[in-house]
Amino acid sequence: MQRFVGLLLVVIEREINKKELTMIYIALDFETTGLDCFSNQIIEIGAVKFNSNGDILGEYQKLVKPSCEIEPGAESVHKISKAMLTNELSIVEVWDDFIEWCGDFSAFVAHNASFEAGYIYQLYGDDLPDFQLIDTLRMARSRMPDRDSYKLTSLIPTLKDGHRALPDALATKDLLLELILTYKSKKLTKTQLKSIYEMLPTHPDEATDRQLNYIESLGGDTDKVRTKQEASIYIDSLLNNNKSVVKKTNTQHRNLQQQQPIEADSNKSFWTMLLVCLFVLMLAIPFM
Repeated sequence: MQRFVGLLLVVIEREINKKELTMIYIALDFETTGLDCFSNQIIEIGAVKFNSNGDILGEYQKLVKPSCEIEPGAESVHKISKAMLTNELSIVEVWDDFIEWCGDFSAFVAHNASFEAGYIYQLYGDDLPDFQLIDTLRMARSRMPDRDSYKLTSLIPTLKDGHRALPDALATKDLLLELILTYKSKKLTKTQLKSIYEMLPTHPDEATDRQLNYIESLGGDTDKVRTKQEASIYIDSLLNNNKSVVKKTNTQHRNLQQQQPIEADSNKSFWTMLLVCLFVLMLAIPFM
């Protein structure tokens, strides 16, 4: 019996190891026309496909022709000029090619994944697939608390001058493998895989939580607003409506108060007249 249990445990361990080997990750990095994903575009995609053992299964690198200007600050970092992109394909064509290259995989891996998540969202909008992402920046801050800097070039010194997509993606792959070794199990925990929806950056014009909470407290519908300006206008209208209701209520209350003395005076006059009539009647009885 013990021998049987021992053999069973060996088989289970082998299956677990096989499953680990089938985990495929894609380290991803974008170079862009600027930092803000809501007003800029991708101009380079770099990616490395690898398994949980660290074996590289493929590399991808392509430039992209943007439809907007490259911000001078961004160009000074990645050194990609618009002239270099004249004959390149559009982002839609390159992204379709990239996704086909990815095939089946478990998760994207990126350093400061919300940056890549924002640009991916711009490609899909509300049809965004629920990609799984691993953020090596968040992991590094948690697993390497003693570091002075969490820049990719600081965490992976061999990267030296970063800011080209493929070298950055390769460094991100190396960083993930290094971070995995900080766990006792030497395996990636499920808690590190996040839905892309959890990584999306907030639009700078999006209504704030404070505004939405205030709208709810006023009895409003938060689904009616999306931007800060819309929320502000809606809050003003709710406040004005509430003031109108209060004013109407106060007016009704005052009218009621004004009516009450009149009704009281009417009642008083009635009883007075009744008493007068009774008095006159009593005086008239002896003469009847």
